[in-house]
Amino acid sequence: MRVRLDVIDVQPGLWLSAAGTRRFAYNWAVAKIRANANQWASEAGYGLERAGRVRSSSCSPAPG
Repeated sequence: MRVRLDVIDVQPGLWLSAAGTRRFAYNWAVAKIRANANQWASEAGYGLERAGRVRSSSCSPAPG
């Protein structure tokens, strides 16, 4: 479904700004999840029990 939007002169800049902010937040969250998963995997290699490791923050099941 397509909807035609009638925008005023200011709106395209605001939309681009909002999209950039959204992308920044997405990239930040992905980086945090990857760093947490890498820490989790490293702690598994140290021989730490699951309860003693960093809590997994990814949406998928915890590795290990």
